Amino acid sequence: LFQLSGDWITGSLLFYFSCSALLSLRGLTRGVILAAEGTGLRQIGLRQNVGLFYFDVDDREVYHLGPDVQLRFSLAGMLQTPAIAGFLIGSGLAATAPWAGNVAAIALLLCFVNLCPFFATDGARVAERLSGVTRQRFRVRSFITKELVRGLVTKTATSEDAGWRFSALTTL
Repeated sequence: LFQLSGDWITGSLLFYFSCSALLSLRGLTRGVILAAEGTGLRQIGLRQNVGLFYFDVDDREVYHLGPDVQLRFSLAGMLQTPAIAGFLIGSGLAATAPWAGNVAAIALLLCFVNLCPFFATDGARVAERLSGVTRQRFRVRSFITKELVRGLVTKTATSEDAGWRFSALTTL
């Protein structure tokens, strides 16, 4: 991913700018969903994460909206990057242009990272919506950690959300 035609500098720059562009496109798609709901975009702007600068909507904007909007918001964020990768692969650009192959691989890598429920990602939001975990900050991560600690201390989990939800989230 970091070498383009054998050059590390060009490959690294392509990686950085591709990640920024892909995440900005994801932010644009998520912003369109929020704007369509009529709530406006109060928290859109330049974000920084792991040294990447990109335009995105603040995730806190969606927490007060309905569950269906949250699900659309998260699914759009999750499906944006694999759709771009699929377009590059399906059109044949990934096979003919070395930069397009790298961008497709970077898009799939970003999609994989976005699925992780232990970070504040769209995958975590979808897992929260589908499992019905109670509302709290960093819900999926704290829920799994809480249940793991309880499992070490007691033989049975005492939480009302334990059981199939814990099994499904830890498997995910």
